[in-house]
Amino acid sequence: FKELRYGPEACIPELLLEILPHATIVITARRPFPTVLSSVSSWNKELFQENNQAFNEASLRTAIKNHAENWLRYSEYFAELMQKYPERVFVNRLECPSQLPDLFDAIGIEFSNELRELSTNVFNSNERTKVIQESAALMAVLDEELSIFLERFQMVEKRFFYELEKSPRS
Repeated sequence: FKELRYGPEACIPELLLEILPHATIVITARRPFPTVLSSVSSWNKELFQENNQAFNEASLRTAIKNHAENWLRYSEYFAELMQKYPERVFVNRLECPSQLPDLFDAIGIEFSNELRELSTNVFNSNERTKVIQESAALMAVLDEELSIFLERFQMVEKRFFYELEKSPRS
């Protein structure tokens, strides 16, 4: 199920664990920086002009903060769920297509060549993300705004068993 509909507010994952005593939840987790970058570029298209030379900085900062807070809210909820149900809730790190076979192994599904090709296309589908990454001005705003959340990001990443690094972009 999709966390946007069934996350912290609805507590559906916890309800499912309570009513289905043999159920297991595998959470796919991504690091905050690439997740926020992807979210901003996907859900805030109106902030960027075609040439990306001009952008509304105040609106961009608000969007970054909102997506960072959203990442934290959902990640903290799922980290708490892992702590409460350690034998039934697991995290699978998912940053690139090469990690998908591990996810499929975790849920007991064969990772076919067709799935491999499809996943590569999905992971590489957001051209706006690449444009933002190539803009020093946009990346400077992103870095500055996300640095505010760095300590909380690292706390959640530690709960999700990520190797901690100094850069929030990792």
